[in-house]
Amino acid sequence: MNEKQHDIIYVTAIVLVAVIILISPFLLFPIENSNTKESSTPGLDIGCSRIVWAGETTSLSATMSNMAGGVTYQWWIDDTLQGEGRQITTTFSEGLHTVHVAANSGTITLENDITITAVSSATGITVNPAPSESYGMWRFQSYLDNEPANVPGIQVSLNGQLVETSKECSPVSIIGFREGTYTWSAQYHSQIVGSGTINVPAASELIISRVDIEPSYRTGDTISSMLIVTNVGTLDVDGFQIRTTVTNNKYAYMGDVATREYNTGYTKKIVPGESVHTPINTKIPEKIKGIRPTGQYTINLEITYAGGKTTTTTLYTKVV
Repeated sequence: MNEKQHDIIYVTAIVLVAVIILISPFLLFPIENSNTKESSTPGLDIGCSRIVWAGETTSLSATMSNMAGGVTYQWWIDDTLQGEGRQITTTFSEGLHTVHVAANSGTITLENDITITAVSSATGITVNPAPSESYGMWRFQSYLDNEPANVPGIQVSLNGQLVETSKECSPVSIIGFREGTYTWSAQYHSQIVGSGTINVPAASELIISRVDIEPSYRTGDTISSMLIVTNVGTLDVDGFQIRTTVTNNKYAYMGDVATREYNTGYTKKIVPGESVHTPINTKIPEKIKGIRPTGQYTINLEITYAGGKTTTTTLYTKVV
């Protein structure tokens, strides 16, 4: 490799690693690779099957994806046409009901179904907590007759204070637990559906949650990236070290010549449950010594904290 090629690899590595190094103050959660492309297949989402209170007003809505043109909707409840439009509002009598939706674009018709169980008592509804692996987050899952169920409106309290209410299709999840003992209770329409004590052990846990990097860039582009860091453990984390290696895969066969390593540190305290979104903007040079710095790149990121614990992720991008 000549000196000019060596300079291209070196400077381009610096440019790409800046996306990571500058965001180094914040890193955590199972990494979501933003390079993944969304499906282009048409879809119809009408939410989840769930429990509702009999006689209480309930809103149902439909969401289309990847369907061009105007879309019309028709809603049936128990085989009876109830209305049209993306959303309807209705009430349900006690018992099990089937909701059917048809969406038509003129050329494509999609259909979907859910069930609605309307109750007038909390009998049979229970809630049980379960911790994440790091114990910093607990999920309070609801059940109907011992089967998992979505029950919007369940209120969860910790140590006597209301903390969260379950939504339409997701149970209560609470993040930010510190080491200690907590009493909890869950209510549905003023009826107790669960209570007890949870013991939260000491745990340090940093995970890389998300890094927004496009699958490709052009020379001269500005990389607008976002790194999200969250402490999902139960203890404060007093800083961490970051080691980043950037490899131009085009020249990987040359060994260490194609790879650069960068080390930096961060000393700010991150408390349990804390998340930080850090924007990064960096420009890829048009040319380096007259040559465009193109190629495939692999970026390996390793974070070391709490006396030796590590978390890693690998990112990919290219310059065209």
